[in-house]
Amino acid sequence: MGVQTKINFFKTEQLFMKRVDFPYFSLCLKIFLIFLIPFSIKAETLTLKGQESRYIGKHLSFLEDKKGTLSLDDILKGNHSQKYFKLNKDAPNLGWTSSSYWIKFSLTNEVKSNPFYFLLYEFPGIDFIEFYQKIDGKWTKEISGDLVPFTKKKLSHRFFPFKIYPNKDSVYYMRIKNTAAMRVPLKIYSPEDYNEDKLNGVLGFSYLIGILTIMLAYHLVIYVSTRMLEYIYYSIYLTAVTLLVLSITGFGGQYLLPQFTWFNNQGIVVSVSLCVLGLSFFLYDFLEIRNLDKKYKRSYYFVNLMGFSYIASSFILPFKFSVRFLIFSVGVPLSILLAWSILSFVKKQKSSKFVIYGFCALFMGGILKTFHGIGILPNHFIFDKGFYFGVVIQLLLFSLGLAELINILKKEALDKANIILNLNKNLEEKVAQRTEQLKVSLESISLLMDNMNQSVFAITNEGIIVEPVSNYSNEIFDEDIVGKSIWDTLLKDLDPKDKDHGLMEFIFVTCFGADQLQWDMMKDDFPYKFKFTLKGKKRSLKTKMRPVFQNGLLEKIVFIVEDVTEIEKLEADIQKQRNENALKIEKLQSIVSNSKDSLLNFLKEAYELIHVIEEETEKNSFLRAVHTLKGLSRLYGINFLASEIHSVESELIQIYEKGSHKKNFEEEKLINVVFLRKALDSTLESIKEIYGDLFDPDDRSGHFEGDTIEVKKGLLQDTYKEVSDLIESKNYSPILSMIEKLSNIDILSMATNLKNIVTNTAKKLQKTVSYHVSGDHTYLPQEDIAILKESFIHLLTNCVDHGIEKEGELIVEVKESFDGITIHVKDNGRGINEITVLKKAIEKDIITAEEAENMNSRGIKNLIFVPYFSTKESATETSGRGIGMDVVMKNIQKLKGIISIEEGVNKGTSFVIFIPHFEKKSEAS
Repeated sequence: MGVQTKINFFKTEQLFMKRVDFPYFSLCLKIFLIFLIPFSIKAETLTLKGQESRYIGKHLSFLEDKKGTLSLDDILKGNHSQKYFKLNKDAPNLGWTSSSYWIKFSLTNEVKSNPFYFLLYEFPGIDFIEFYQKIDGKWTKEISGDLVPFTKKKLSHRFFPFKIYPNKDSVYYMRIKNTAAMRVPLKIYSPEDYNEDKLNGVLGFSYLIGILTIMLAYHLVIYVSTRMLEYIYYSIYLTAVTLLVLSITGFGGQYLLPQFTWFNNQGIVVSVSLCVLGLSFFLYDFLEIRNLDKKYKRSYYFVNLMGFSYIASSFILPFKFSVRFLIFSVGVPLSILLAWSILSFVKKQKSSKFVIYGFCALFMGGILKTFHGIGILPNHFIFDKGFYFGVVIQLLLFSLGLAELINILKKEALDKANIILNLNKNLEEKVAQRTEQLKVSLESISLLMDNMNQSVFAITNEGIIVEPVSNYSNEIFDEDIVGKSIWDTLLKDLDPKDKDHGLMEFIFVTCFGADQLQWDMMKDDFPYKFKFTLKGKKRSLKTKMRPVFQNGLLEKIVFIVEDVTEIEKLEADIQKQRNENALKIEKLQSIVSNSKDSLLNFLKEAYELIHVIEEETEKNSFLRAVHTLKGLSRLYGINFLASEIHSVESELIQIYEKGSHKKNFEEEKLINVVFLRKALDSTLESIKEIYGDLFDPDDRSGHFEGDTIEVKKGLLQDTYKEVSDLIESKNYSPILSMIEKLSNIDILSMATNLKNIVTNTAKKLQKTVSYHVSGDHTYLPQEDIAILKESFIHLLTNCVDHGIEKEGELIVEVKESFDGITIHVKDNGRGINEITVLKKAIEKDIITAEEAENMNSRGIKNLIFVPYFSTKESATETSGRGIGMDVVMKNIQKLKGIISIEEGVNKGTSFVIFIPHFEKKSEAS
């Protein structure tokens, strides 16, 4: 029977019409078959015989509508290719599916006294139901499901009831669709059974909700009284379980939010999410997971993240996606929570057994409910309500675990009380002993403080000095300082504008009342020495500060003060003696690094410059002479004398730049000339300690000469040959000229001997400079050589200081021609920066901006020869006065020569000096 029977009837009719070609008979047969079809597809009829309630799952016929497009008219007329099927179960389960299903069943009512019954769909999670029954010959449709608010239901019930009026072979149709699993627990009730079942359901779950509510209130009260976090976390879990029960039973939608469908849909996802979060919070604290290593903390964060993700998905995603996300992933966080419980149980953590037993009860209830839902277990009250039994048992076991925790804490508190009681039994005797010990200790401390040569006292947060105070404090401060402010005693001489005054105020404000960390952060910045005036005498006080903490916070600061005035004076005297000894050693080292003849030459040249300095009245010439004396000292390595001359030069330059009155300059000049003379005389005395009476500065007759004169071997041989020839020819007049030539000095040798000035200057400036001299051996009289040598000293110093940066090369080349002598002094440094030179010249008012615009490269470079011009911001012992290059220009002019700077930008600097021969000089003059 059914759809196949209908198809067979049509096939029979078609076969018969092929064989019988009578139109009238064909028409009659079609009418007969159409009348017969409804009876041929009739399903197995369920007979109702009185007051009873029963599941009708075994009497249902199912038809799958995969696309959900079939209508009742399609079903009645058979406009579909699908076949009906049956499931021999009281409450069939169609599983997870996106299809719609049509359900067909027929009823026969044999009890006329019961004109109507109730058909109840006992699954609160079904989304959509269309129920069709024929009343008064017309098909009526009624829509229900958890997407329909409770207020729009025709019948008040937590499930989905339909009132039916069965007669004989009454046929009914139902179309259902669901997001999750599709269970079909259809049940027929007589009116009396329906009302009784409805009442029993309300009462039963009211008891359950009441128990959960009472447990929640009980544990909240305990939390308020004990402030134990385990109870508030357990209360969160209990609240979530209550919401879950309200959602899956349908009571939440019926009584709490009857106008909405939230409870039967998103409410399930939210309540399960809260269960995960509440259980995570509870177990993390209750099982002391927080005390384990970091991986457990990370798992705790992961579980909470999953819980919040479920809640977020319920508001963001459609319900069919959020519920699937929950069902297919909730096992992960639950497995982690179960793993915590097993780990704690294995480690025999207190109260963990209640947690593991509670999980077992919950999982057993869940398994019973799941197997019942998918049809493995029969339709029985125990299996149907197994989940609720598991929940209640788990909550009771968790509650027992919390109760045991209180018992454990109570026992621990009792044990501690017993320990305290036992300790208090001999407390009075121990207090007396400790008091005596303290008295002895205080006497020892007092004896120690009274005999120590340090002032020890404490201050409060207000800066008031309090006990203990050592007796030596009276000696340092000459008064009793107890009760006085530290600002009126130790710190009284601090200027409020002084850095240490502000620092001490900051220390007192930030450290008092703070913890050890604050003190440790500040202690390295504490001042350790203060000046203190007592009876007009300044004393130096060395201090140390130590913290005194009370309950972890700074309460007092102890000062340990020591008078180090005499110690510092002694240290200063020792240091002064050390400096004098070091200076003496430096002088001796500088002196012995020169030969006797070199020192004699130095003294002769130095005292000649001193005579010039003493007699010179023109400022520029005077300062040039001082500057040359400094360079001469560095040439011979007498650096201590060069430093003293530099100090004098700095003072004189400062007076000159200020534009002081001529009388003031003369006075200062006289004072500093005397100082220079004394410094040179002191240097002479140091030389005499080693070489004896080498030189007398008052004897200007030239009596003091060196023991040797340097003559080149080739020159000596040539002179010997020429003298021999002249003697043979008895022509004696040229001999005097040749002997005179032997007394001249070689420029090449003079330049080579100036290597010290390059080496010493480079060392002082922390540079590496190589020095090379090459060219022709050409000679000048000693007076000219002295002038040229002075120029070389300043020129070489300038190249090392201004030209070469860190490493470089300095080259001197001497060439003699018919017209005169050409000398090249070249460095491979950074060259002369013309922009910088112009800028400085304009700043010093040497030239105007208009003049600068019209100057060529040669004119710009020649600005370095202008007196007091320097590109340095500040003067040093080696350069920066603007005097050296002026000396060079003036000396070359004395030799009737010229000096120029070769062209080239940032390629080093090359100075070219040309000195004509004596005959040319005479002609020029």
